[in-house]
Amino acid sequence: MRDTDAVGAVTRAIEKVEFKEPVFAGEWINFSSKVIKVGKSSVSIHVDAFAESKSRGKRLACIAIITMVAVKKKSDDNFVKFHHGNSVD
Repeated sequence: MRDTDAVGAVTRAIEKVEFKEPVFAGEWINFSSKVIKVGKSSVSIHVDAFAESKSRGKRLACIAIITMVAVKKKSDDNFVKFHHGNSVD
C-alpha cells in the first residue's frame, strides 16, 4: 500500500481458485493481476496464472480472487486493520 501508513497487507480470503490446466515441472509461471474491488481496509484482486514452456506454449493454468487487508503495527507490536484511503480509478 504505497503512499499510506500501512506497513503491509495480509491475506484475508481466497474466494475462488479455479485450476484450468496442469503445470509441469520446469515450466515458467507468470501472473497477471487486476484490482477489482476496494474497501476501506481491503483490496480484492483477480489473478491469472499462465504456465509456459517451449513444447506446450503459453496457457491459462489458474485463476483466483484474493482479498488482502492493509495492516498497521500498534505500539504493542500487534497488527490491526488500517483504512488505506485508496480507490479504484
